[in-house]
Amino acid sequence: MINYFLYTSIFFNIAFLFLIITSKPKKTSFILIEKYSEYMGVLQYILEKAYAIIHKTELITFSLEGYKPDGPELQKAMVNYIDLVKKFMGPTMIESFIVFFGDEHTFYFNLMEYFHNRFENDEIRQTTINNLMKDDSVNAEIM
Repeated sequence: MINYFLYTSIFFNIAFLFLIITSKPKKTSFILIEKYSEYMGVLQYILEKAYAIIHKTELITFSLEGYKPDGPELQKAMVNYIDLVKKFMGPTMIESFIVFFGDEHTFYFNLMEYFHNRFENDEIRQTTINNLMKDDSVNAEIM
């Protein structure tokens, strides 16, 4: 009877260690760390491509007018951006990056932060605002 419990205990300990060693998050995070530059290059490409599409379809009119949308317009564009990033990545890559960033909340926070950073540094909007300022200063000098 004691041998039965001993063998059962040893079997479960070995099975438990096997599960720990071969767990997917550990392998995924190791692969992401080992091939960090490749994964970050793919992530950067996807983020830039998604932003370019959202900018052309939803934000370009605001940029050309020098207007900075806020509230619902910006929230809608950000949600559409995150959905587009998720479509480009696919479920396996999303899961890999969630493991890499630690949790889902942190992953989506970083996506939103990238979107806000790119939006705040919109060169078209800045150029339009600068041109409007120059036009206003020229008109003020004429009058």
